[in-house]
Amino acid sequence: MSSPNRTASTTTSRWLSKSAVNGALVLAVVYTLLPLVWLVTAATKDTGGLLAGNAFSFEDFSLGANLSALATYSDGVYFRWYLNSLLYAGAAPSSAR
Repeated sequence: MSSPNRTASTTTSRWLSKSAVNGALVLAVVYTLLPLVWLVTAATKDTGGLLAGNAFSFEDFSLGANLSALATYSDGVYFRWYLNSLLYAGAAPSSAR
């Protein structure tokens, strides 16, 4: 039979281990998602709002103006770059066969 001290020690050790693993997982999720949240909120800012304001707020929402500027930059060269990326991403798997 096991002693009560050993059972309590094992339970405490198991609880600490689970807490440490869950804490590490929470940190990993925050570390992964924080840049994505920043990317989404930064896309809604104009240059002045991004450099001078709070990048994580949705005030001064300029997403439409930013997308319009992106589409008209150098006569729409962004879409050519995007298509080029899609072609490379699609050609790489098909050439590996």
